[in-house]
Amino acid sequence: MEELYPNYLWQVPVTKDLAGWNELWPGLEQQILSENKGKSYALEDWPETTALYRHYNIFTIEDPNIEQLQSVVRETVKQVNPNKEFYIRGWLNVLRDQNTLNWHDHAPDIVGAMHGYISISSEPSVTVYRIGEDLLNVKNRNGYIVIGYSNRDKHRTTPMPSDTPRVSVAFDIVPTTYDLPASNKWVLL
Repeated sequence: MEELYPNYLWQVPVTKDLAGWNELWPGLEQQILSENKGKSYALEDWPETTALYRHYNIFTIEDPNIEQLQSVVRETVKQVNPNKEFYIRGWLNVLRDQNTLNWHDHAPDIVGAMHGYISISSEPSVTVYRIGEDLLNVKNRNGYIVIGYSNRDKHRTTPMPSDTPRVSVAFDIVPTTYDLPASNKWVLL
């Protein structure tokens, strides 16, 4: 586990072989769009699978790649928070045509919440974090997760320098002590 920002943000390898993910994500994208057709977008101007994030949880899909990701997230969170249990919810991000995710945050008012993403096809884009007054450029590495706290930091992505889609799976993590609405599709981490 590589610390990117002291006691706040880490990078961890998930897999060296992304062949499974590269085969999985196009079908996942179609499945998510098909199953959520006609549902309202949480974020109107964002890519579809991102804008629909409240309507599905990628961690409810049975697939060895997703199970491996969840396992690495679980182990990483245990290293940072050994005595707490958490819920997780995840979604697929597919950015095309030089699109980016603008400045945003995750669960800013939930004490102990975390967020992160695995880069599937994100190199050589960068995720820029604004933590307090500090700006941190994180070079995305395919097969790695970036995971950190959700303490009112903001972050955004840079565009891919080619026509290749920028693909990642993002997730939120909240302590089980937090009262979650049943409709938000969280699962135990």
